Amino acid sequence: MKKVLALALALCLMLAMGTVAFAYGETIDKNSDPQSGSTLVKTDADLPTEPGVPGGDEEWTVTIPAEIVVPWDNENDSQSETQQYTLDATLAATSDVTVTVAPYGEKALTMTCGEDSLLATIGGDESIMVAGNDTAVGDVFASITAADFDAAPVGTYEGVLTFTVVYDNHLPIA
Repeated sequence: MKKVLALALALCLMLAMGTVAFAYGETIDKNSDPQSGSTLVKTDADLPTEPGVPGGDEEWTVTIPAEIVVPWDNENDSQSETQQYTLDATLAATSDVTVTVAPYGEKALTMTCGEDSLLATIGGDESIMVAGNDTAVGDVFASITAADFDAAPVGTYEGVLTFTVVYDNHLPIA
């Protein structure tokens, strides 16, 4: 009996590992629970491996918030809690990585609910950068005015912030 149970557990473990091995990405829709997902940003393992050489032994990871929620309030301007995004990098001395949030600024993000829309202001740190070996943390938040809330039908409005990662090396041209 123990051998049959051990075999069954081993099979379950193997099947569970297949899910990770064949993972393509995540789809999040209104029926998903939880309403979040994440993506790992990493370097290509086929780059040079010499320390201190751009592309060699360099890596970085960016962690972004799953969602930013602005509480509905048609009497007062409303702001989400400030969320953080991080950049952790190990780079050559001549390299840097920058993460930029877009759209950014006053009433920059259009959020929709069916045919209706709201404009959200995106604030905090528009970008963060790491050169060498370091970690940078940026803040990001969304806000909507009471007047904009008051003019829109109540609903769940959604918009997308894009966090763009740019790697650069500054080798002198010979």
